[in-house]
Amino acid sequence: MRLVTFCKSCGHDNYFRTLHTNRFDFAMKNGKVITVKCSKCGKTNQNSVNELYATKRNKLIAIVFSAAFLLTGSVGYYLLQFLIKPTMFIHIYLASVIGIPSLVSIVFQKSEMDAVNLFNQSRISE
Repeated sequence: MRLVTFCKSCGHDNYFRTLHTNRFDFAMKNGKVITVKCSKCGKTNQNSVNELYATKRNKLIAIVFSAAFLLTGSVGYYLLQFLIKPTMFIHIYLASVIGIPSLVSIVFQKSEMDAVNLFNQSRISE
């Protein structure tokens, strides 16, 4: 999950990653007010933890899908070439090459969205 903060000077969105799934854990580790230097204008802004919002990591989801696709394709190709008859199980191979990576990326994306929603819905007292 990545967090987004808004620069008060230039209006640019600044991103940073975190492993915390809610504002309470984030505030316990980093404090209720964080200092962020804008990547565009270079000014330093003081932001409350309640001003942050979370977004999902689309690149990571694409990487997970690609890795699962390559792994499933490689293992399936090895099984078809060396262990079992290709003509008998080709339809299972084709379905698994698309189905397994899709299932992995859907589960990963669901867990990512649950973490994003949990972070965005929670607020801490000032």
